Amino acid sequence: MIMKKRIFVMLILIISLVYLNGCTMNSKRLPTGNNCIDSDHGKNFAEKGTINIQTQDELFTSDDQCNGQILSEWYCEDEHTSDMIEFNCPYDCYDGSCLSEVGRCQFSDDMPCIDKVIITDNSIEIALRNNFFKNIELNNVVDNFCKGNPQITFGLNNPFEELTNHQLSYKDLFRIKLQDCTFESSKVYDQVNITYTDIDSGMKKVIVGTIISNKN
Repeated sequence: MIMKKRIFVMLILIISLVYLNGCTMNSKRLPTGNNCIDSDHGKNFAEKGTINIQTQDELFTSDDQCNGQILSEWYCEDEHTSDMIEFNCPYDCYDGSCLSEVGRCQFSDDMPCIDKVIITDNSIEIALRNNFFKNIELNNVVDNFCKGNPQITFGLNNPFEELTNHQLSYKDLFRIKLQDCTFESSKVYDQVNITYTDIDSGMKKVIVGTIISNKN
C-alpha cells in the first residue's frame, strides 16, 4: 500500500514538471530565478516587451499585453525577480504597447520606419530605410484603404513621383505616399504590403507593415 502511494505521488510530480516546462505564466509575479531579462528594458510603455526568468531548471516568460486601453507592463525589479503594473494608455493600447498621439509605423528590421506616419483625409505617408545589406528594387505598395497609384520620393523632402520599379541602395531613405484613401473613422489601423525584388537573386518578396494612427 505504501509503495502504491509513493508511485502515485511520483506520477503527479512528473506530470506537473512536464506541464510547467517552457510554459508562459500570466500571474502577477513570475518565480524568482537566477536571471531576469526584460526585452524592452523596464517600464517602457511605448514598446512591447517580454520578461524571461531563468530558474535552475526552467525558463518562464510573459509578454506585455493590452486589455482594451490598459497595458499590462512586465519589468524586472532586480536581476532575480519581476513584477507587473497596469497602465492606462492616454490614446490607445495595441499589441503590447501604448500608441503615441502621432501614430505608429512598424515594419521589419530590414525596412524600418524612420519618422511619424502622416495621414490626411485621403492619403498616407510613411518614411522608411533600406536596411538590407544589398540593393533592391521596389515594385509596388498596397494597403486596405487606398486605391490610387503609390508614389515615392528619395530622401525626406524631395517631390513625389509615381512608383515604378525604383532601385534602392543599402541605407537609402525613402518616403511612400498612398493616395485616394477612404477611412471609416479618425483612427486608422492599416496593413501595408511592400513588394520588392532581390536584385541578386531576381526573386520577388513581400514585407508586411502595420500603421496605427489618428488622422493628422
